[in-house]
Amino acid sequence: MNLKLLLAALLLAIAHPGSAVIGQDAQQEHVLTESAVIGQDAQQEQVLTEAELLASLAGGYTTIKQPDRAIQLLEEALSFNQTLANPCHRLEILTHVAGNYALAGQETKSSALFAQAQKILETTKYCEPEPSSSARNDPENWVLAAAGSNAIDGRHDMALRIATSFGDKYLEGMLLGLLDAYRESDSRQPDREAEIQLKLADYYNRTGQSDKAVQVWLSLVNYYNETGQPDRAAELQSLASKVERTFNTSASSNQSPQTQAQTELSRCFAQKETDALLSIRTIVETLDREQLKQVLNICKEVERAEQADVPPLAFKALEQIVVAAQKIANPISRSRTFTAVANLYAYLEKGAEAAKLLDKALSDLRAGAENLRSDAPFEASRALEEIIAGYLRIGQIDRALEVAQLVQTGKLNLAASDFSQVPVDSNFAYQSFMPPIVAFYAQNGRFEQALQLANTLGRGHQDEALLRIAEQYASKGQYAQALKTALMIKGLEVQNKTNVIYSIIERAINAGELNWAVQATQTLDWTKQTTQAIGQTIDGATNETRFYRNKLLLGIAREYAELRQFDRAIEAVDMMSSDEFGNYRRVKALSAIAREYAQAEQTEEAVKLLEQALKIARAISPPTLTPPR
Repeated sequence: MNLKLLLAALLLAIAHPGSAVIGQDAQQEHVLTESAVIGQDAQQEQVLTEAELLASLAGGYTTIKQPDRAIQLLEEALSFNQTLANPCHRLEILTHVAGNYALAGQETKSSALFAQAQKILETTKYCEPEPSSSARNDPENWVLAAAGSNAIDGRHDMALRIATSFGDKYLEGMLLGLLDAYRESDSRQPDREAEIQLKLADYYNRTGQSDKAVQVWLSLVNYYNETGQPDRAAELQSLASKVERTFNTSASSNQSPQTQAQTELSRCFAQKETDALLSIRTIVETLDREQLKQVLNICKEVERAEQADVPPLAFKALEQIVVAAQKIANPISRSRTFTAVANLYAYLEKGAEAAKLLDKALSDLRAGAENLRSDAPFEASRALEEIIAGYLRIGQIDRALEVAQLVQTGKLNLAASDFSQVPVDSNFAYQSFMPPIVAFYAQNGRFEQALQLANTLGRGHQDEALLRIAEQYASKGQYAQALKTALMIKGLEVQNKTNVIYSIIERAINAGELNWAVQATQTLDWTKQTTQAIGQTIDGATNETRFYRNKLLLGIAREYAELRQFDRAIEAVDMMSSDEFGNYRRVKALSAIAREYAQAEQTEEAVKLLEQALKIARAISPPTLTPPR
């Protein structure tokens, strides 16, 4: 098993439960190779994988209106629970089967199975005998895995049915997890995401979390306006307005004063962008209580004005923050506050005001840099990063470069740029500030300058800069250039290089550049890139090669099928490896193609592919663990 891939997925899941759905897909393929290494545990996971595939194929038979065959497969999948000791394995099978019974119109059976699944969920504290921080030890993640795998497979109704079948206690986590499944896998489905967000807002409104409901509704107002649905946008705007007028009296009493202040400032400046919210958090953290109270009083006047645009009173609030910031004794905190206000001015399209404050933030930081506390260098470096980002935000690239060069020439000495107390070379410190500047050139289409600048950096910073250039090429649909740039990367500390390459090709697939994606997938020397990037052994790199190639080919097959280019879709399936690494993807691909055949009313072809997929799926788990059929 590629432990680096699996651990990365599980770490994501720990940070946010919803991300477990991403890791699960990788887990279910990788465990197929482990029976010789970890014995019974791997065999149990193979059983789980086979049961999940059988339930999914049952959904295919439901689509082609063969309910008896579908129910037979669901009963077969359910029978695997007899052989499984891990309660979370049984939980996932029950969830998959219950959802597919609902799809088949068997609501009574579906509800009974969901009730069984919920009992396991509520009575199981850990999936394994011993507690651990592993995401796989959290029962809720196994339900999220079931919902997320259906979302990624394009079975959206099934995914939503699973996520909403465990009651309010789990609803927020399930819906957020489902959103992550779409976002983290790059299978962007804005209409589906909007549907999930509406359910989330309804839940927040029902449970008295009005501030959260308003945030969701307002974000959807933008979405519906952008997609040509002004009536729907107006409806949500009205809902948000009604809640906003009573917000101060109905806000959740269990919110901390800091959280309430952040929420009120966000509304005061009409900001929902992540970077702006971070700036607001900085302001709340650095002003004292009395200073913050004065700002919030002005914001209440803004709220009472009830104007659609940001009124002059909001700018008065920003001016008050600047006055308060001048009284902050710590030069780093003072600098960061000025930068935060500058960012808010930038979002309100007041670039001149933003520039003045960034200059002041830099001046204060330079003045305070001579007498930093021994534990302050990291904070000072972070403050300088924010200043550089601020200049880039208002398009002042030359000024951002000048600031970085102050560090390079020793005119601004921040000592250490990390948590250690070891002074760092000024040129190294300068290079650490350069990747965002390189990204700015690339973002504005100045790729030649970006590459020239990246090549002046040392290896670690050069790799980060090249990664940002590759991301910008991909965002502009220049996938060949993105791939070429990614191949120049020597290695990355945080992100697996081969995963970067995979993401570029996946984006091309989602954009419909299928011919190029096939060529890139087939001609790329994945083994070479894997051994260079993360020091894999040849055997390990070969296994990882199969993982990436098979997963990309699955995406290609799905896209060709949706375009009704069935011959090309089958060709992609035939390119998959005919081993344990490829079988899981083959079943998924054949099932997806069969669904498209069914929608095209070519039932005979759909049946052929489902039977082929069924034969592969039934060969996954060891015969000794397979219940009688």
